[in-house]
Amino acid sequence: MQFKKNIFAAALFAFAAAAQADTVIFSQDYSAQGPINTWVAQQNNFVSAATQATLNFQIRGFNSLDGDNYYIDIFNLHLNGAKIFSGTWNLGGGGLDRVFTSPTGATVQHTGQLVTISLPVQLQAGANNITYSYDSPSSFEGQQRYGWQDLNDEGWQLGAVSVTTAVPEAEQSALILGGLGMLALFARRRKANVVQA
Repeated sequence: MQFKKNIFAAALFAFAAAAQADTVIFSQDYSAQGPINTWVAQQNNFVSAATQATLNFQIRGFNSLDGDNYYIDIFNLHLNGAKIFSGTWNLGGGGLDRVFTSPTGATVQHTGQLVTISLPVQLQAGANNITYSYDSPSSFEGQQRYGWQDLNDEGWQLGAVSVTTAVPEAEQSALILGGLGMLALFARRRKANVVQA
């Protein structure tokens, strides 16, 4: 009887661990690359099942990357060609912090010249593309603005990026169920051996 209880406890533990663990779909750290011009975009390309996921990433500003002021620099995030987030932060150049687009409710933390962003995303089955870019418009909200500046004045860097899902992938669920089936088979055989003895 104790053996059955142990198997049942192991099964519950396996399901609880699978349900709570994040499955990493994509992960990369760009921190070692150094600053790039605001007109240069970064991209992530990866394959996934159609699923709800969480995108976490960091943006670091260099020199005078601006928030909302005359020299405004606007960050844009696209998933499979659709804009899913945009905002601007004072990452060394002054100006106000603002979020312009955030339909899925992003969480933004800004400390010094670093912004950490987390937001839910809907991935499509197959190939997915995430594009991170900046825009430095010469006109914004009906006002003239400065426009582009180069690395002598400002730059940006994409830091750590991860796309995770709390829902186990189909393969992971199949492995767990297969393992539980094997445990049940061993328990049944053990019971048969004990009865024969």
